[in-house]
Amino acid sequence: MTESTAIAPAGGRARILHEATTRFVAAGYAAVSMQQIADAAGVTKATLYHHFRDKEALFLEVMRLAMRRAQDQLAAAVAGEATLREQLIAVAMHHFGSDQADLQRLFADLHQHAGEEGKRAF
Repeated sequence: MTESTAIAPAGGRARILHEATTRFVAAGYAAVSMQQIADAAGVTKATLYHHFRDKEALFLEVMRLAMRRAQDQLAAAVAGEATLREQLIAVAMHHFGSDQADLQRLFADLHQHAGEEGKRAF
């Protein structure tokens, strides 16, 4: 996602989420280990598990934040004094943007790898 390519946030939990998002989008849920995320975030696995019960809980939080970001971006696209035409163009640009492709990749992994309880909770 666009924010995943920005400089990583300073806090441990924020850094973990940033690195997890980057890796889940790039390689997919199955190809990413908790150790890889911990290493990339510069934390121990114990710290990672302090913040997240397991890999699925971390993934679901990544999904929740990605959805919130997409909703905020969509709301911003139609906000303001723009004409209907300008708003429709902004919505189309949002829909076909790279963040949406990243979100679709995450959703595919959600359906393939998350348990039924995790899917319902999401």
